[in-house]
Amino acid sequence: MNRMTALAAIAVGAAFAGLAFSGFTRGVAQQDAPISDEFSADQEAAIRAIVADYIARNPEAVIDALNAYSAAEDAREAERMSAAQKDALPYLASDDGAYVAGADIGAAKVAVIEFFDYHCSFCKRANGLVRELTADDPSVKVVFREFPILKEESELAARYALAAREQGKYLEMHFAMMDERGTITEARAIELAAELGLDADRLKRDAGDAKLRKALARNYGVAKDIGVDGTPGFLIAALDGSFIQLVPGFRPDEIKSAIVDAKKSAS
Repeated sequence: MNRMTALAAIAVGAAFAGLAFSGFTRGVAQQDAPISDEFSADQEAAIRAIVADYIARNPEAVIDALNAYSAAEDAREAERMSAAQKDALPYLASDDGAYVAGADIGAAKVAVIEFFDYHCSFCKRANGLVRELTADDPSVKVVFREFPILKEESELAARYALAAREQGKYLEMHFAMMDERGTITEARAIELAAELGLDADRLKRDAGDAKLRKALARNYGVAKDIGVDGTPGFLIAALDGSFIQLVPGFRPDEIKSAIVDAKKSAS
């Protein structure tokens, strides 16, 4: 094999191994772009011809390269999200911009962090399991993180829930809104609050506080950073950071299994 053919083979191998895939595709698109200062115009033309011939004879190599590139990108993104989840855990497991409930919060070794929207049907289906987790297991605490993404009214409902926290009635307001089947308007939120014995005037005033909007914005930013892109999203974690798993959607078996694994890791 002569030097030019060898270099062409290396170029083909590098391109289809995904080592320089994006650069390779740009080079194909930009036929006038020089491959290297080492080659003359005739040599570059010969190399391009060898590459083009290889692709024509081995079209499956393109699919293999794309699959390899995609897998590598997925692995890098998974690693990035895993690091982001661990970095964000102290905040996510706290009551900063959220509400924490549990049978024995102080003794909990595992946090189940739920990102939800009051107009999400799957969040409503998850409500029974979430209720159980807040009451039955002293080693688990549940962190309610508002993630209003479905409707304009979702953001309003989230603010009213956080405002109810100021009167010690977050859980009651949360579950009341989760039990609703229609759109939660401001009027309906105030009706529910009155039924729960909340001071409606104070609730409306607190719901308009800028700090609640800031809390929701932070929840949104962190959720996106750790890979939550829909509702519900459950992050199950050992509080010592030894185990973290994101479960998208309502998958009760996966959530329960992750809780078991988190307990084992934390003990």
